[in-house]
Amino acid sequence: MWSADVEVDTDEALTGAVTLDLEGRVFRGTVVDGAVTYGRWSGRIVGGAGGLRSELTPVALASTTLRAVLEEALRAAGETIAPAADTLTAAVARWHRLRTTGDVAVAEVARAAGMPWRVLRDGTVWVGAETWAAVTVRDVDVLGREPITGCTELAGDAALDLAPGRTVTLDWVAVRVGAVTHRLDGAALRT
Repeated sequence: MWSADVEVDTDEALTGAVTLDLEGRVFRGTVVDGAVTYGRWSGRIVGGAGGLRSELTPVALASTTLRAVLEEALRAAGETIAPAADTLTAAVARWHRLRTTGDVAVAEVARAAGMPWRVLRDGTVWVGAETWAAVTVRDVDVLGREPITGCTELAGDAALDLAPGRTVTLDWVAVRVGAVTHRLDGAALRT
């Protein structure tokens, strides 16, 4: 689930659904925590409707599919499945969900399917096989590499197009992107 720690120059508290626009890349999420101090709102926004952090009640399902189990968990959490999510047609004789949070419920379905999951920029929940599709980023600078952790730091707006599950070529080396962190501090954007 993506998250953003944000500071906004305002006297009004941000609440509910919000949209972040970073150089034309739109992220849809929900404020889950925050406060105004000295004319500045500071808080956390998470991808989606914010329901993946909520506690879901126990449920027992029978003669169903992994897709139906996932859809039930997302409905209970107030979240939406991504149109590009896998069909998850595997049959399930019985599925028991204990009292747990929405993210754990989704992770259990993804684990049963043998697939990763994530909340996309548009706020929908995706479960599916990684395709490692190639993405081209131009006009970025490689600021550094940490070979032990596999991290690469980039500068430039085009790096905002990077997302987990993609492959990018940097300095003639193909890199599979497993996680992305964007940091915007004033005008300095680092990925």
